[in-house]
Amino acid sequence: MLKPFIHMYKKIKTVGLYRFYCAAKARIYSFHDTQYLKKIQDSRPKNGYSYVSLAFLDRPQMKKNHIFSSADMYADSFFSILGSLPDGYSDMPWYIDVRLQQIDPNADCTFDRTSFYRDISIVSEYKIAFSKDIKVSWELARFHYAPILTCAYAQTKNEKYLSSLKNYITSFLSAAQFLHGIHWMNPMEVAIRATNWIVAYQLVCDELKKDTNFHERLVQSLWQHMLFIEHNWELYDGRTNNHYLSNLVGYAYLCSFFNEKKRWKQCWKELQKEFAWQIQADGSSYEGSTAYHQLVTELFVHGFLVAQQMGEALSEDVKDRVRRMLQFADQTWDLHIGDDDSGSLLYSGLYDVHELAKNIISLSLEKKEQTTVTHYMNFGLSIMNQNPWRISLRHHAYTARQPSAHFHEDVGSVTLSYNGIPILIDPGTYVYTASHKWRDYFRSAAQHSSFYPRDWSQKNADLFALNVLEGVCKFVQDGRSLSASHSLFGYPVSRALSWESKQVIIRDDVRNARELLDWNFIFSPELVLKEEKGAWSIFHEGIRLLSVTSNLKLKKRRVWVSPRYGVSKPSWALCAASEGDLPIVTTRFYC
Repeated sequence: MLKPFIHMYKKIKTVGLYRFYCAAKARIYSFHDTQYLKKIQDSRPKNGYSYVSLAFLDRPQMKKNHIFSSADMYADSFFSILGSLPDGYSDMPWYIDVRLQQIDPNADCTFDRTSFYRDISIVSEYKIAFSKDIKVSWELARFHYAPILTCAYAQTKNEKYLSSLKNYITSFLSAAQFLHGIHWMNPMEVAIRATNWIVAYQLVCDELKKDTNFHERLVQSLWQHMLFIEHNWELYDGRTNNHYLSNLVGYAYLCSFFNEKKRWKQCWKELQKEFAWQIQADGSSYEGSTAYHQLVTELFVHGFLVAQQMGEALSEDVKDRVRRMLQFADQTWDLHIGDDDSGSLLYSGLYDVHELAKNIISLSLEKKEQTTVTHYMNFGLSIMNQNPWRISLRHHAYTARQPSAHFHEDVGSVTLSYNGIPILIDPGTYVYTASHKWRDYFRSAAQHSSFYPRDWSQKNADLFALNVLEGVCKFVQDGRSLSASHSLFGYPVSRALSWESKQVIIRDDVRNARELLDWNFIFSPELVLKEEKGAWSIFHEGIRLLSVTSNLKLKKRRVWVSPRYGVSKPSWALCAASEGDLPIVTTRFYC
């Protein structure tokens, strides 16, 4: 009897009364919103539209030869989607997982295109090793290629680019009936698609207006996109994430496109709240993922640029935190801590986020010292840069207000580079709902360069949640060494790193361990490991880089890593076990 009230109390305590109220209200009114959308599905903007030019979009930063090579591929209907091989399509595969189709032509690769969006669910089969991945179909329908085609047209006036864009949008509108099928079931996807259409429109609006029928159809669909988003906010339980932020940024672009000032005011209010809620004091996203931080940074920069265009001003506190976001993004661009689904708002590289940010804040280029250690205590990450080494140490930092969907079991995990060559790496993500097995494999402790009790796990049946304990690690830096300790295993353990010009030493204090512990060191797939005279030698392109020794009995095992979503590569790990006979485990990397 009391359980619902206890649950409610805990949620309110975690996210606050206002956020709890908004999330609960959205769930309560979901049926009403659905019925309303059914009634107005053929509606059009009452006053036509009042397109507002967004000046910051006029200067794409991508090199022209890259734009043209990509645009030529898209104009010829060639696509590579989240790990699929480049292929040409006479009919756009809006509802097909083309990656799985290439791997197994007999597999079920087709998604629902007719059901009402509320009646569709994403199914992930436990018994199937690998099933169709909805993200592949969604990625194609995000239309990242639309601004590329219009950029190419704007610079060449070659009609094939504009015709291709119009054909793709027309094809999509014919295939994806409003409120039906998978392309209307996720508001984030709707928002990203709308944004890309508006950015493409910005570059060739005069040309698009010449085709009256196409133009009217496009504008009506954008209006439907706006109505859909405002009746399907992804608030979850109040612990919002990049999905709700994408809703807001896509909605911001739509408010600007239709010059909807009343709607914009509410959007701006929520955008500011989300910035204060999701961005931590050290400038990092609170989702526990460096890749999602890159996405969230891009989203907020675009949201603030639209705000500026709509006449809003950013406070100095917001500007300062945006700078810290960009600094964190700079420091972690080559790290893949937590989930990485290769997501972006616009085509990666079309607009440089730092260059766009210069429209709203001043950025100073600080000279980096020869030895630099940077700590991000809210995120739970320390980064050391001193030639020839680059090291990161993941330490525990989590509060109940954070969504755990994109965290990994990576406490104490280390990444290591030598002379710019990755040695120890984070495994990446590979897939989400396409496979329970591979989803859990890549986020497990066994796939990170750390140590853990053999039966320890934070996973559960939910593919987008971990049972993470609240707490912050104890952290110490002393000159050329740093250490982090935690008690996630039920007893205190610590990992310490020290470095010199020719070696890095990892010392793990496990004297309080009460069970069998496993160690793993996950290596980059470009490396070759050979056991020689009591040490492991690391080779890159036939050249010996480093050697590894340990008081553990390290053995080589085959593992898989994922450099980007949808792609997996075989690699090697060095692993070992200890039953408490070694209170201090020492592993040395040296040249």
